[in-house]
Amino acid sequence: MKENLGLKILKAVIEMAKDDNYGLAMSTTLVSVQEEIRGCVIGFGAEQRFGEDLKRQILYGEEGEYFACAFFINRKELIKYLEK
Repeated sequence: MKENLGLKILKAVIEMAKDDNYGLAMSTTLVSVQEEIRGCVIGFGAEQRFGEDLKRQILYGEEGEYFACAFFINRKELIKYLEK
């Protein structure tokens, strides 16, 4: 079976984390949650270099230097895996 894109990205992220790669950063600093018709908009704190790049992507629709994504991880499930 062909490997899906999400799995490929996660595998690459794991390798980048193992290498302590500068191109990978993670934020767990939640700064805002707003509800709207489509669901919610969740804001995270990050270094300014990410914000400037992502603003250009939103404003002009062009591919930026950074690929942004968010993970929502159930804490109880995470603890099970961390304790293995």
